[in-house]
Amino acid sequence: MKVAELARRVEVTPETVRYYARVGLLEPRREDNGYKDFDQQDLSRLRFIRRAQDLGLSLKEIREVFGHAERGDSPCPMVRELVSRHLEELRQRIDGLEQVERRLSAALETWRGMPDGTPNGDHVCYLIENWDAADLHWQHDDA
Repeated sequence: MKVAELARRVEVTPETVRYYARVGLLEPRREDNGYKDFDQQDLSRLRFIRRAQDLGLSLKEIREVFGHAERGDSPCPMVRELVSRHLEELRQRIDGLEQVERRLSAALETWRGMPDGTPNGDHVCYLIENWDAADLHWQHDDA
């Protein structure tokens, strides 16, 4: 099958298929006319790549998984470790985002009804300049 057909069957762009072939994740055969010809194995590999990406694996990690499989080693223990590590990183990012969300909510609540200041050379935005996110409250500064 040609690039466009493979792309359509896996719901990716033809550019994605070409890129994966260029970086060695797919290995199409070259026809006499120079076109790339993909087979069922390429279709399976492309589906695998998309599923692995859905689980957060990078192309580098996917290449490592393929390497294990091609050597006859089970990549499953490595996949479990990678997914576990990605899950922990995601949980840490979520914690960080929740902290940001609390700061934003606190700032908006504190600022509700406060007057808008006018920049005067010393101040750009009085709200931000006097906000102490560490304490999650308004620091009134008359300086």
